Amino acid sequence: MQSITTPSATIWAPERGKTFSFLGNTVTCKFDRDGEGSRFYELLSPAGAGVPPLHTHPWDEWFYVLEGEIEMHLGDLVVQATPGYAANLPAGVAHTFESKSLQARLLVWVSHAAADLYLEELSQASQERQLTPEQVMAIAQKHQIRFFSG
Repeated sequence: MQSITTPSATIWAPERGKTFSFLGNTVTCKFDRDGEGSRFYELLSPAGAGVPPLHTHPWDEWFYVLEGEIEMHLGDLVVQATPGYAANLPAGVAHTFESKSLQARLLVWVSHAAADLYLEELSQASQERQLTPEQVMAIAQKHQIRFFSG
């Protein structure tokens, strides 16, 4: 089953969704509404996967930890997040995270389709060649993502 749509509901099967892979992470878009709006993603991040530097972006984001443990940095605040932890990050809040278990699995909601375009470019660059820090910076800048040095 791929998906079921009725006038009042959309149900997506577990294997359904567009998948992006980069820096060892796998992000699957589990739901998008009408192409331009918000998105739900499933993020699989194994230990040792590439992590973004502390950064901001122009869309709101929400994380919910389903499995494993992540270390979340929200500005100067550091949180060891395990299953059941949730974080609401309005646009412009500096943040990053890193898997501290063999694998972390998160549900991620973003407020705008712009995030999809960013993930697609990262995934494309990663598949075409080794993704360099310079390439990540150029792609991020194009999508109004600002990195902060540690």
